[in-house]
Amino acid sequence: MYKQVKMWNFSSSDSGKSRCKIAQEVKAKFDILAKTIHVVSNLEAGVNINLSSDYYSLVLIIEFDNYEDMVIFHEHLEYRKIEEFMAPFIIDSKIVEYEN
Repeated sequence: MYKQVKMWNFSSSDSGKSRCKIAQEVKAKFDILAKTIHVVSNLEAGVNINLSSDYYSLVLIIEFDNYEDMVIFHEHLEYRKIEEFMAPFIIDSKIVEYEN
């Protein structure tokens, strides 16, 4: 089993969208994605309940049966669309990948 944990810290948008609202929108996109890409064993996205800018805005925890499935997921067009949506708002991100 391969697991990946990603965290993003977002800035507010120029149009006035809050960090929290952006994180909620991205979470909704990942929730839909979890049901459409068959290589995902489990996907959990969570919006941080602490509004401090010191905390990351969104966490994504994904489980895959094998490394190849993880590669397929990251190359999937719908995942790329979410990355493009997030890109203008990302201040910082962290990733951990491990085999369990």
